[in-house]
Amino acid sequence: MKFLILIFLMNSSSGKIVRNEKFLPRFLTPEEKARMNEIGEYLIKGPPPGSPVRTPAEYERVQCVFFRWPYSSWNSIWRDMIREVCEVAKAYIITAYASDTSSIKSYLEQGGVNTDSVRFLITSTNSVWIRDYGPWNIYVENDTLSIVDLIYNRPRPQDDSFPSKLGQMWGLDVYLPDLTHPGGNFMVDGNGTGFSTDLIYEENSGMTPQEIAQAMKDYLGLDQFVTVPKIYYEYTGHIDIFAKILNDTLVMVGEYDDPNDPNYARLNAIADSISHVQNLDGKYFKVVRMVMPESFSPWNNTGATYLNSLFVNGKILVPIYNLPEDPEALQTYQQALPDYEVVGIDCQDMVGSGGAVHCVTMGFAPYDFTPPQIVHTPLQDTPISYWPLTVYSEVFDNLKVHRVYLTYNINHLDSTSLRMFNIMGTDSFQAQFSGNVNVGDSVFYRIFAIDGAFNRTYLPQNGYFAFEIKSAVRIAEKEKKNNMRIYFSKSSLFFSLPESDNFKIDLYGVSGRKIKTLNFNLKSGKTEIYFRDLKSGTYFVNLKSKNYMKRMKILSLKGGD
Repeated sequence: MKFLILIFLMNSSSGKIVRNEKFLPRFLTPEEKARMNEIGEYLIKGPPPGSPVRTPAEYERVQCVFFRWPYSSWNSIWRDMIREVCEVAKAYIITAYASDTSSIKSYLEQGGVNTDSVRFLITSTNSVWIRDYGPWNIYVENDTLSIVDLIYNRPRPQDDSFPSKLGQMWGLDVYLPDLTHPGGNFMVDGNGTGFSTDLIYEENSGMTPQEIAQAMKDYLGLDQFVTVPKIYYEYTGHIDIFAKILNDTLVMVGEYDDPNDPNYARLNAIADSISHVQNLDGKYFKVVRMVMPESFSPWNNTGATYLNSLFVNGKILVPIYNLPEDPEALQTYQQALPDYEVVGIDCQDMVGSGGAVHCVTMGFAPYDFTPPQIVHTPLQDTPISYWPLTVYSEVFDNLKVHRVYLTYNINHLDSTSLRMFNIMGTDSFQAQFSGNVNVGDSVFYRIFAIDGAFNRTYLPQNGYFAFEIKSAVRIAEKEKKNNMRIYFSKSSLFFSLPESDNFKIDLYGVSGRKIKTLNFNLKSGKTEIYFRDLKSGTYFVNLKSKNYMKRMKILSLKGGD
């Protein structure tokens, strides 16, 4: 369901749409400070999706990056960023006037931009700070791309309504929580953990921390929401000034060299606190430090920062300022992210504005979210004599699988995360449980895979599989009962089942396109399912029932009719 309201500023005498041409800084203007009561009045709040939700991380693949054309002296900075983005994704430029698109496109081409990858959105906005007001993507059940429209913490109605307008233009569901939260104060790991500064409590003083955490879970799928203190003197109070999630286990935090700087101790404390946070797979976040070149102070609350960077499909665009620390900052990124292309963007003209690269860009996730597909038959209750168990899974994807992990705990105690190793020449991966167990212990586990574009899949999607450690005598009868055999030959699936079961069978071509879905109620004993119209070639078959789950790669040797 969509919950949208479109807002335009109307001239009371002419009835025409009015666009505010005045450049607005990231901070509040004196006029806006008198209109703070208007914040949040522009949108109709609505309920959450009501089903499992995942917010992708910024380092995951994007289909495009949004820019609001600046109409200022920053045009060359936008051109430098758009040139880099257009090499690996589309750039969507927001402008109020269709008549401007030709001149913008010409200007970009003069700077070497591949404008074949440039698109325009003709709509009115108030400011360039799209990170703070732009659309947050979520994937709802069945990997359906949707938008969350958080309340912008500025009385800028055209900015605040942009995500909902975009949802209407692109036919996407939009969910609107009653939560003020600018995007620059938000970072997620893609696995259910989010970070912000304690500014979120100030801006939502009518809610308890527990209510805020619940909203994060309901609308954004965050099972863990972590807040850290704001740093001293910096105007925005946003986390993207001094911290950045680099991948699912690594966070970059700023660092000052001068022990007398009040932010020296504060950033050290923040780095230490993040290093004591476990992600939802039970692994502690590692922290890498980044030099902070210019201190924020009572006299200068817009110091330079290298943390205000943008991920885009294998690149990271880093603000630089023609300062001595620039080379060190770029090298730190390259050492932390050796597989990325690190690109410096000269932002010295923006340093006094309250933001840099990250603040004026917003990535948008792909429609065709194609995470790896994990196939695994859940483990049954197991005799203690079989411990330690080896876990097997198959992982399929159109892109090369990058990593596969097994995460587990015993009796809900400390979690362990193990890398699953590929069985050479196959799609199978394996890992072995470790640790001491006793009869009656319960083991909870799940498997997740990450591909080369940082798409990820968890099995199960929520929660864990579970099995109990049993004695050898008690387990023997159950093992016998659950004995079954399923195999493919020529153009038929053969089943040998110990008991009746309902099977769903999905057939895919090698391209990943689903060919057909079949449902069968199979009786115990032997059954053959013949694919009469199956042409010769390679296929994938997904089998699923209450007792069985498997993906098979099959070779049909019979031509179709």
